[in-house]
Amino acid sequence: MKKIYLILLALMMVWSMGTMTGCSFGGGSDASGEEQAPPEIVIAGGEKGTSYSNYAAAVYTEMSDVMEDVKFLTESNSNLVEGLRKVDSKTADITLTQGDLLYYAVNGLYYFNEKKLENLKAMTSCYKVGLQFITMGSFAGTSPADLVGKKILVGEEGSLAAISCGAILQAYGVNEENAEFVYEGAEEAADVLKDGTVDAVFCMGGAPVTSFMKLAITDGIKILPIEGEAADALKAEYPFYLDYTIPAGSYQGQEDDVDTLGVKTMLVVNQDVDEELVYVMTRVLFENEEAVTEANAKGAELNPQKAGEGVVIPFHVGALKYLNEVGVPVRE
Repeated sequence: MKKIYLILLALMMVWSMGTMTGCSFGGGSDASGEEQAPPEIVIAGGEKGTSYSNYAAAVYTEMSDVMEDVKFLTESNSNLVEGLRKVDSKTADITLTQGDLLYYAVNGLYYFNEKKLENLKAMTSCYKVGLQFITMGSFAGTSPADLVGKKILVGEEGSLAAISCGAILQAYGVNEENAEFVYEGAEEAADVLKDGTVDAVFCMGGAPVTSFMKLAITDGIKILPIEGEAADALKAEYPFYLDYTIPAGSYQGQEDDVDTLGVKTMLVVNQDVDEELVYVMTRVLFENEEAVTEANAKGAELNPQKAGEGVVIPFHVGALKYLNEVGVPVRE
């Protein structure tokens, strides 16, 4: 398989002269006999040690292993917002982001209200992140609407979690006038839920959330579903929201599936990255899904048929080329 990609890249280097952002075509000698630098892809890396950076590392490692004639470099950044800004400004070529953040970026909302980003194109969506309202098992309510008058840990102020939590609660008629929002991180969320400091915790993450697994065993927890008219209204207003199911048995004592919402993570590139390079990266990713999964379990969700899920911007022409080859209808 490596030979196929190396042949593609060799052909690309023959017909392409000069340079484009993030990629300097060459490797070997040009017509004058001068040595050419290999193509480069600059990665906007996320905060180290996070689930995002761990997944991204698995993806980029596999690309680098297969695409031996391409040089992958990492441009460090502290968070997902900075990563998108670097790709938009051509400081980097590719980054892993989240569908809601991407929507805010291209529409000039929240972190991007001073300048919306206009140079981003999608490569593919990757895996889902679930949205979960967690309470103690003794909580009498069965819906986020029942959090009126309660204390809710919504996430750090200004975080993606806090923004999503506020929008979802608003759809259920819950706001800061009839409930108390606690703006703190989720590090001690299970503890403050158990000791009664808060009545509910909002989490963004795949189920089960590790920090709540022990609490589910020792004390029992409940997941409030996000479903029905409120969920439909949220999906209509915010196209990055998708259906997400927490399977029965994800937590001790959870006997039934819980329907909620989720968002997709996705790979985004600068619109000027060379078409053939993006084509090959997309192909490598999907044709080496098993290798990515060995490095990170979330790789099992890679599927070209779901490449457009939750994507709110047009696709890069290179990604479109591959997806069209395998018969996937996506947004141009």
